[in-house]
Amino acid sequence: MELQVIAFYFFADELLKASHLYDDPQAKMTNAEIITTVLTAAQLFCGNQRTAAHFLKTYHYIPNFLSESRFNRRLHRIPHVIWEKLFSTLSEYLKRKHPCNEYLVQKMPSALSNGLI
Repeated sequence: MELQVIAFYFFADELLKASHLYDDPQAKMTNAEIITTVLTAAQLFCGNQRTAAHFLKTYHYIPNFLSESRFNRRLHRIPHVIWEKLFSTLSEYLKRKHPCNEYLVQKMPSALSNGLI
C-alpha cells in the first residue's frame, strides 16, 4: 500500500511538471498531493475521498491536509486537461502491462424504477 501511495505521488508530480502546472508557493497542499488523494481513494478506498484523506493524514503521507471544502475547491481547480493526460497515460501503461484484451465487468443488481429499463 505504501508503495502505491508513493507511486501515485511521483506519477502526479511528474505529470504536473511536464504540463508546466506549478503550485502557488503559499499553498498548504500541492496539486500532486490532491491528485494522490484522488488516486488513493479510487484504488484503495472504493472512491471514498474522505476515507483516503483520513488515511493519508493519519499515516503522515500528507501531514498538512486541507479541510474538506478547501480540498474540494482545489480538486475542481485542477484543469480538465491534466485529468485527461493522467487517465490516458495510466490507461496506456495498464494496456502495456496487461496485453490481454479480455476484461471482466462486474455488475450489481439494482431495483428498477417505474418498470423501465
